Amino acid sequence: MRLRLAAALVALAGAAPAAALDVPPRPARYATDRAGVADATRLAALNETLAQFERETSNQVLVYVDRRLPPNTTIEEFAAAAVKAWGVGQKGKDNGVALFAFVDDRRFRIEVGYGLEGAIPDARARAIQEEVVLPLFKKGDFTGGLEGGAAELVKAARGEPYKGTGKTAAETGPTGPLPAWLLLIPLAGGALAYVVGRPAADGEEHWARGAIMATVFVCGALLVAGILIGDARAIALCFCLPLFIAAVLVPAIMAQGTSYTGRRRLGLGLVQAGVGLVFLAFGLLFMGAVWSGFGTLAVSLVLLIVPALVLGWVLKLESPLRTFTVGLGRLVFVPMLLAGMFCVLCLVAQTGGVLASGAVFGGLLGTWLGAWLLARSRGWRLMPKIEWSAAGGAGSSASSGGSSGGSSWSSSSSSSSSSSSGSSFSGGGGSSGGGGSSGSW
Repeated sequence: MRLRLAAALVALAGAAPAAALDVPPRPARYATDRAGVADATRLAALNETLAQFERETSNQVLVYVDRRLPPNTTIEEFAAAAVKAWGVGQKGKDNGVALFAFVDDRRFRIEVGYGLEGAIPDARARAIQEEVVLPLFKKGDFTGGLEGGAAELVKAARGEPYKGTGKTAAETGPTGPLPAWLLLIPLAGGALAYVVGRPAADGEEHWARGAIMATVFVCGALLVAGILIGDARAIALCFCLPLFIAAVLVPAIMAQGTSYTGRRRLGLGLVQAGVGLVFLAFGLLFMGAVWSGFGTLAVSLVLLIVPALVLGWVLKLESPLRTFTVGLGRLVFVPMLLAGMFCVLCLVAQTGGVLASGAVFGGLLGTWLGAWLLARSRGWRLMPKIEWSAAGGAGSSASSGGSSGGSSWSSSSSSSSSSSSGSSFSGGGGSSGGGGSSGSW
């Protein structure tokens, strides 16, 4: 008697939350949008597709969109109660799967019935959610997300294998155009440069002050913006900008104050071209962390860098091996640090480009270590020596080895039900074992 009473109390305790849930009446269609965020024509076409799918396979796929969850209810609780109350799937088979989205709460759930848990395991439901539905939801394309999610659930229920993107979420990174408001950053940088450079004594000082201020401001603002919006492309632009500037300025500065003629003048020109290509290639490599086409272009530039640097140093200097080793070590040192910082920032911001920037950092680190070891074995100084004076200042002595040198979205709060015309939904199943996948965007 006591055992029966205890079992009854447990059953009542388990049933109480479900009974307290405010589950809406069973929808009249396979695809229902009570939030009014989906295109009505495409939603009607999706409804017919899902109806035809049940005719062919007896499996049911239900799509349901609303504004908000009932108060004090999780999406997991609502999905399980709704699937049971609406009888998703056919009687005795429980072969139904439901896709739920609540736009104001930014919550999403794929609830899988017992009869389809073999065809749609939790791992596949989560892959559909993370790789197909939520990326489109984040961009405000609710119709596309619903269509894509339903199409993948139909494939899964038919037993078709899931073909992923071949990339992790970090490797894929953000897609679509950068936010238009980022264009305000260089405009603000130009205005700030003018204000800072205006008190300068002459035109040269005016441009120097302005260029430095604009570069620092734009790079810093792009870095902060990239982290805040979670877009690695803005972070990549932050590191690319000074490298692109260096690609123009550094080779030009190298020629100042020289009196080379003939063979040495030609060698200096080749070195200048090589140095410019080095900075340009590293800038493109950073861009390649999020745009693969730029990485391919950067690799192509390397084919031009090496012969230009080697031939230039051979023609210009009497000790090409020492100069090449020291010069190579110095050239890769700053880009190596930038690549390492970029990789760390991508990890912290959980954005794309981690693997690409990590690969760039590893390659540059290996190059620098190789140059450092060779220089050390021959007694050459790879980096300039810093001497500290008694007054606490620092000066750089000449090196003994080599030359110096999501968008957000909002919608109306009014609700609209989908048309009752077309194929109607009815089911006799409804049991699910809690399988599926939940998420937010």
